[in-house]
Amino acid sequence: MRAIHGFAFALAAAAAALAPATAAPGVAQSCQRTVSVSPQVSAGESGGTLTFAVYSSGCAAAAEVGYEATAGTATPGTDFQLPRGTLRWAAGDTSVRTVTAALLADSQREAELEDFAVHLLGAGPSVHIARSLAQGRIIDDDGPTGYAVVDDGDCPPPLPFQQCTCELADTMPIEPDCISFALSAKLPSPVTLHWSTVDGTAKAGIDFVPVVQRAQTVPAWTSSGGLPVQLIARPAGTPPRYFYVRISAISAGAVVDAVATVTIAGS
Repeated sequence: MRAIHGFAFALAAAAAALAPATAAPGVAQSCQRTVSVSPQVSAGESGGTLTFAVYSSGCAAAAEVGYEATAGTATPGTDFQLPRGTLRWAAGDTSVRTVTAALLADSQREAELEDFAVHLLGAGPSVHIARSLAQGRIIDDDGPTGYAVVDDGDCPPPLPFQQCTCELADTMPIEPDCISFALSAKLPSPVTLHWSTVDGTAKAGIDFVPVVQRAQTVPAWTSSGGLPVQLIARPAGTPPRYFYVRISAISAGAVVDAVATVTIAGS
């Protein structure tokens, strides 16, 4: 792998879907499906795979969207494999699709993090892509020290439903996690990390319930997990906003990306 020199990473802003077209009497109206990919996903080099979630709002029409990977500091065929492909939804289907890259492990000491990009593309007129670009990050596991990272996330994704553990207060969390962390390897002993929320344009007590130095234990032989944050309901018309999640300490290894940006979709 090549040494990481940073990742020029542009994220498409969430946008409202176009209004349905007016149909002639007796003809079903058309609609536009909104599709979005998780912004950032990380996994240890020996983890085998790295999986991106692709979310979709409902639509009465079937739809499809293509995807492809491009190199960053990680090299296709050397560090990962992800052929081009297509995701399809039947009419009315809102289930989550996944894009999975195969990780190619080696025994060489490398940069702590290497990355590649996944692009959603080729959408037809019935599909609006709200977030088209994702960053896949591969954590090196060949050094003497284990590493941990926390991933950027959408909370909820920019779609008209909630699909992650960022939930309105007093509701049960729903998988998958919108704020996730990853370790470079599954360790034989539990690992404890401490984390907090930090205000951005989203404010504690107004947009979300704050977390201050919460201790979270990762069970032995586990290499990833979620950091749940409760949202506070806001009036209709509230614009998109963001806050941060910061890992301040970990009981084993080193944190190489301690801060995640979490975007709350507009209401």
